[in-house]
Amino acid sequence: MDLHIGKIDSSILNPITEPMGEFMIKKGSIQKGIAHVTGDNFKATGKGELLYKNLYLVGLKKDKSKPSGIKKKSIVSFFGNLFLIKNNNPEKGKEPRIVDFNFKRESKTTFFSLVWGTIYSGILQTIGLPQTFGKKSY
Repeated sequence: MDLHIGKIDSSILNPITEPMGEFMIKKGSIQKGIAHVTGDNFKATGKGELLYKNLYLVGLKKDKSKPSGIKKKSIVSFFGNLFLIKNNNPEKGKEPRIVDFNFKRESKTTFFSLVWGTIYSGILQTIGLPQTFGKKSY
């Protein structure tokens, strides 16, 4: 699979990122995204580049007591954005980060889960989070 996206306001992605990635993009813009993914029914590997500016993410978790069904992880989001998440790619004066990523499909999940999990793991690495952060069943 080859994926190419152009400039997009990242808040448009929230309807996808909230239920599937359990995070909300509070601010930021994407300039370009390119990924090449190969795989089979059980695993996928790829190489990707995601160029963005001023990224700020808010972690979410499910909370049945809330009318929306989700709760913001404010403290985790604050410290994550402060210490882990790289707010820009490329960083000023540096080359863009290009990552190699891989993802294994769990036997009880769908093929779509493999595709999304692979792309998601590449995004996590690009923004500075460890790939294991995204290891869950979709």
